[in-house]
Amino acid sequence: MNLLAFESLCNLGGNELQEAAYLLEIETALTLGNRYIEQGQYTKARKVFEHLIEQDQSQAKALNGLGHVYFCLGTLNNALKAFQQAIVLDPTLALAHQNMGYLYSDLESYGEAVPAFQNAIRLEPDNARPHYGLGLVYLLLGDEARAKDILQLASSLDPFYVGPRISLAVIYRRQGKETEYYEQVRFVRPLIDRQKNYTRACFAALCGNVDEALNWLEEVVEQTPGYRWTIRHAIDFAAIRNHPRFLNLLGNLDFSRP
Repeated sequence: MNLLAFESLCNLGGNELQEAAYLLEIETALTLGNRYIEQGQYTKARKVFEHLIEQDQSQAKALNGLGHVYFCLGTLNNALKAFQQAIVLDPTLALAHQNMGYLYSDLESYGEAVPAFQNAIRLEPDNARPHYGLGLVYLLLGDEARAKDILQLASSLDPFYVGPRISLAVIYRRQGKETEYYEQVRFVRPLIDRQKNYTRACFAALCGNVDEALNWLEEVVEQTPGYRWTIRHAIDFAAIRNHPRFLNLLGNLDFSRP
């Protein structure tokens, strides 16, 4: 890979240029692209993944990364196509199946979300993330008993993954199980400051801190427009769904399947 050309392509500089020196290896390039996603630098992330795909069109992981970028930007048609292409190229890529599951869930295509998450679980049974996604789908479908079992499993696989614990707290509160609810809240509270803004919004809403939850959500949507699809039906925000600020966050959502 021509490092100077890549520098020009991504407009890197300073410390980032030092990171780019390792891009001769594909896995390091993928890591850099994913890091840009974490930082909200979606243009740079897209260029990294597109460059990898130009070099080798069989790069399933790069297509999956590109799909993630498209989702974050709110271009769901492009995200769907990229995830589908990644799975065709590498049916064993669990993360692509997992991302498809979340995308289908956000589109309320639950009949497609369930097998996507199940495929991810089959490929990586000890990964808490697809279990969590599957639990959320059953929660949205109204099957609290199945959702609770799956979320408890996700929590046991990764005790410090707070997403399943927040969702379990939602279930326990609905069921009037205050002891179990507060047990989850007490566990999550000291960990919440290290979480992403979306998770912090979920926890604030769970605890009844409406303004704080909306403040976090406004930051999330400003940086990552694709999250509007996630928050529109998330169980965590049921109590604030009719709030004017929440409705304003959603804007006009329209999606036509390719």
